[in-house]
Amino acid sequence: MKHKKNKVKVLFLLLATLTIFPFKISAIEEENIAINANAAISVDYQSGAIYYGENIDEKISLASMSKFIVAWYLLEKIEQSGKNLEETTKISKRVSEFKYREPEASGAFLDYNMEITLRQLMELTIVISDGGAIEQLAEVVSGNEENLINEINEDILKRGYEKTKFINASGLERGEEYNYSTAREMVQITIELLEEDSEILEFTALQSTDLKGEELVATNLMLPGYLFEYEGIKGLKTGTETKAGASLMTYFEGDGKIIITLISGATNSQGEFYSHSRYTETIKMLDYSRKQVIEYLIPANQEIYLEIKNNGIDKDNFIIEKGIGVKEGIKTDLIFDSVIYNSRYITDEGILFEDVPSGEEVATLRIKVLDQSVGQTTLYYEKEYLELKITNKEETKEEGYVVKLLLAIPRFFSELYNEMI
Repeated sequence: MKHKKNKVKVLFLLLATLTIFPFKISAIEEENIAINANAAISVDYQSGAIYYGENIDEKISLASMSKFIVAWYLLEKIEQSGKNLEETTKISKRVSEFKYREPEASGAFLDYNMEITLRQLMELTIVISDGGAIEQLAEVVSGNEENLINEINEDILKRGYEKTKFINASGLERGEEYNYSTAREMVQITIELLEEDSEILEFTALQSTDLKGEELVATNLMLPGYLFEYEGIKGLKTGTETKAGASLMTYFEGDGKIIITLISGATNSQGEFYSHSRYTETIKMLDYSRKQVIEYLIPANQEIYLEIKNNGIDKDNFIIEKGIGVKEGIKTDLIFDSVIYNSRYITDEGILFEDVPSGEEVATLRIKVLDQSVGQTTLYYEKEYLELKITNKEETKEEGYVVKLLLAIPRFFSELYNEMI
């Protein structure tokens, strides 16, 4: 007997607004810290909770922290173009003049017509913050730096980030023009990009690289073997400029947590510029963040029940991989908005018409977060909606139809279901 796939109607029952009583792990004694910087933020990668935030929505100069974002896009474009990192290129005349044009900028002297691999250029970009190397990569993948920056700005805007803009690949300031963002938005972009592709972390974790037989050491002094070595740091990126001051973004993994931090304009306790302050203040923020407890509103790998009828067998194969949480003690409301199906596999009405491979996104759950804690910073998200991807744990066959959608979280959603006619 054939399934009547065109006879399925989706009907959602939900509670319009519900206060969440989160999954509580444990209690800790509150500890107050003060970070000496113009802006600072520490975010739990898995839940989105902010551990610490100061001036997180103020405009900041990104300086060389920009290179992390630009390098991520470069790696994507290299892969999309069919190139690979072992291919070689010859240094252009313009790039060979970079150190003469920008004598105070980080980097090595790259000789005109010198043959170098794309991998070496990427290592120079991330490890020693080489402005000439990233310009050369831009020429290879986009023709010139301007084209690449226009493409990046267009994509960032398309993703919904309106407080971030790049004017160049290196992060060098041009008077009143410079690459800018906010601490919150920069971290949000970073996490979103890493969730799509984390290959760049292989480069941020490097402690050194070499050029023409000479070892070049990393600018990030929190990596293993350096002055401010901090166990669990996988790098990210340093930055120093007039407006940016001493800046640093880090990726920490340990204690079952992944933490992203950003410091902009770090100072010593007297409020004076001191380049090492970005490390001491980051360590202070990381130590504090690691002690904090997350209350999960939606746990990571939360099951979503999309029951697919297939020859009489129901399949519950779907999960929300990324959880949502807040720092313990913060009261937060979640509002269900909608479920958007992946049109590649499922119609707007919830009818499955194509096999869904394992690991594929089948739908997006859209919710709003209402902060009920006055004066408290909760999540790093700043978009109108949180969009949580629902993925497939194992292959789901097309033979059948969507019967039920149920989110098993106490006092969050009522049962969401489809009604067959």
